[in-house]
Amino acid sequence: MRRLFLVFVILWGQALSLSAETINLDGPLRESIALGAHAEFYRDTTRKLTLPEILEKNRVRWRPLPRPMLGLSQDALWVRVTLHNSTLSPLELLVEDRWPLTNFLEFYVLHQDRVIGQQKSGDHMPLAMRRVPYRYPVFDMTLPPGESFLYLRYETNDLLSSRLFLASETTFNRTREVEKLVFGLLLGCLLIMPLYNCMLFFMLKDSSYLYYTVYGLLFVVFQASVNGLWFQYGFDHPWLNDELGILAAHLCVFFVYRFLDIYLDLKIRMSRVAAIVRWFERGALCTAALTLVHLGGGVATAFVTNICMVMWLIFTSYVLARKGSKPALIFLIAWLLFVVGDSCTLLGYLGLMEEGLMTQWGMLAGSAMESVLVSIAMGYKFEEIRQALIASEIETSKLIGTMESARIIQESLVSKNVRSTTLEVASYYRAAEQTGGDWFSIIDRPEQNFAVFALGDVTGHGLSSSMMTAFACGALEASVHNLDWSPEAMAGSLGRLAETFNQLLFRTATSNDRLMTMSVFAIDLRLMRGYYVNCGHPASYLLNEKRLAPIFRRGSILGLNGDSARFPVLSFNFVVGDTILLHSDGLVENQGPDGEVFSMHRAARILSYEKRPGENLQALLDSAQAVWKDRPPEDDVTVLVIRILAAASPVVALPSGA
Repeated sequence: MRRLFLVFVILWGQALSLSAETINLDGPLRESIALGAHAEFYRDTTRKLTLPEILEKNRVRWRPLPRPMLGLSQDALWVRVTLHNSTLSPLELLVEDRWPLTNFLEFYVLHQDRVIGQQKSGDHMPLAMRRVPYRYPVFDMTLPPGESFLYLRYETNDLLSSRLFLASETTFNRTREVEKLVFGLLLGCLLIMPLYNCMLFFMLKDSSYLYYTVYGLLFVVFQASVNGLWFQYGFDHPWLNDELGILAAHLCVFFVYRFLDIYLDLKIRMSRVAAIVRWFERGALCTAALTLVHLGGGVATAFVTNICMVMWLIFTSYVLARKGSKPALIFLIAWLLFVVGDSCTLLGYLGLMEEGLMTQWGMLAGSAMESVLVSIAMGYKFEEIRQALIASEIETSKLIGTMESARIIQESLVSKNVRSTTLEVASYYRAAEQTGGDWFSIIDRPEQNFAVFALGDVTGHGLSSSMMTAFACGALEASVHNLDWSPEAMAGSLGRLAETFNQLLFRTATSNDRLMTMSVFAIDLRLMRGYYVNCGHPASYLLNEKRLAPIFRRGSILGLNGDSARFPVLSFNFVVGDTILLHSDGLVENQGPDGEVFSMHRAARILSYEKRPGENLQALLDSAQAVWKDRPPEDDVTVLVIRILAAASPVVALPSGA
């Protein structure tokens, strides 16, 4: 018995679905009526059947329309709706098909087997040729008393959809006014947000704001196309109606992925996800390219790719939100609202949700809220950047103050003009940056019959090098006072001075990557004998009455080697009036605009034995400047000119008891 009952229920249910119900009209319509549940359909696979052939008895088999959207198909779709006017007077009605992307749509009204109304529409038909110029097909008709049949023929190269509604002119006009208001609010919101982000882009020069701006504008184009606004208010052209909105949808996916990658720093925070996103970007560009040749299914592909995009955005935002990213949390909420709105509209298209405000406006409302929230998140990042800039300016001010202090300290170390009874000195120093790596030091002890002077060059330039110069000057002063500078020990003391510097730098240069070259002179002012050690530095020069002669004997660079470093000491004689010239490599390595460098071969023609150190220094710099012209130096330049004015006076011992 139970089995028979189940069979009866199944057969009865099947019988109910064999034909759709007739819509009975007993007066003027006060609200719109959805016709989907009352419609029957037939697929014409040949796309050639005409209305008379459709009306032939037993020619076609009508079935209830299962859902408004019937998927991708190249078939022609026939839809039939039965209406019964129970009044005694004709009714003025409108039939709306709320799917604006149908290419060709034909509408027929039959009464007593006679065609009493016939109209055409579709987005391949100019708006001026429609009876009712509106964003989606609308047909007006006069329905006589009794039973009448509505026939609609659909033909499109994309999704087949029939979203039919019956309305009076009053209801239609009232709905249209409400639509204008809602479209103005939601599309206005979608347009304002890209303009806001565009302004942020020009302020911050952050490409993520530019990508989101382009995405927002493309999404407006997509929404205008799907809702028929582009057809009504834009360019009335078949290709634009078919492809522009779909192309914009696919490009939306690409620009959102680009925006997501940069804005959320996926390469740093989620490197594997960033690699996947790059593949998704390529896929979005490929689908956009396919849209241009239109292989069919553009709308469906756009919906699918946008759904995949949003789900991926939700996943990424969720992961980053779990890690404490506040912008990612706002993103997560924004895209969830987007999904809710889009889902309601899609469910309405599929007939799985009753027509209402959520199905009609869900996609636009969700998109508008998403745009606002994402822009808020981007504004939050703008505030983060602003705070970071403020902090950076504070740190920069501190650094500038530190650099200025370092410059003052360094100039106090290297800018010396010594004039005593035994020596006359002229010096020049110019750093490539605010601080440099060159230094020199002069220790004049005429009462002790000796003087020591050195010029060094720390590798590189800038703050770290200037710190090494301070270290070098201090180390030289300390070492000179702790060594024996008697005539018989002077050569050995000079060698030990170089070895001491080398050991100090060898232990520190491995950690700060700073080496140094140096030339050091120790002279006995009573015996008029000098000693010289070179630590990887350019040659020095001795100017006497006869010529300008180089003083050079190669030694190891300081800090490069430990115990294997060698620093041979060279001795030489001088007389009162001789001049010693030291310089850093910047003098002979800095280039002029045409690549020319200053050569010390010119110095023999420039320097004069009769001139004082300051005059010789100025002549040397003028010649070098003629080569460099106004080009800023790439390396620090230091020149030291020392002239022997007199021999040291011997110390006279006083008798005891005097």
